[in-house]
Amino acid sequence: MGVTMALIEEHYTHQINALLPRGPIWKRRRGGVLDAVLFALAREAARVDERIRAIIEESDPRTSVEELGRWFDDWGIPSECLAAIVDPSLEQMRQELLAKITSNLGLTAAFFESLAATLGFAAKVTTFKEHDVDSDVTEAFWDHQWTTVMTLGITIRSDGNAEYLDVTWSADEPLARWGNALLECMIRALAPAHVHVIFMYEEECCLLYTSDAADE
Repeated sequence: MGVTMALIEEHYTHQINALLPRGPIWKRRRGGVLDAVLFALAREAARVDERIRAIIEESDPRTSVEELGRWFDDWGIPSECLAAIVDPSLEQMRQELLAKITSNLGLTAAFFESLAATLGFAAKVTTFKEHDVDSDVTEAFWDHQWTTVMTLGITIRSDGNAEYLDVTWSADEPLARWGNALLECMIRALAPAHVHVIFMYEEECCLLYTSDAADE
């Protein structure tokens, strides 16, 4: 956050000492009474300085520790989306908090891409418009119903954490999971009511999985 380094006891001792008047009654003897008083004042000033900087850190949900629980309470974290995950981690809760705080930027394509990035995904939103007489001959013939469709192309990092469908999964399970349940839930919750969201998960080589939010 660009916060300067906190001043320590030695810094404050030097500053207080420099402000004292000069004269025979101000005997500066190491270990003396005056030295002990100055050190006590400097120690308290350094403590207050450190707490001020800690408060500044607590005012940012990205760095908050002591007040993070209050941030969660104020923003309703965990939400129903996150609560559906068994034992959500502190970092998942922080990610959802950041996503909620930035959700007042308008429901634009850029917003949904930013929301995905906040949750750790690289995404590209594609929208469609109906083909009409003003359209270029090279444009696709999208029907009117496609004006209510938004595709969210999401790049999946190959970090070895993917889970793929096997015989132990139920019939309504997706073909694969990449820790994306929170992402899909939040996108569905925030998308305009008339919009159908299609999630497309891709690696560099190929399309992995498509999920139509309108069907769920």
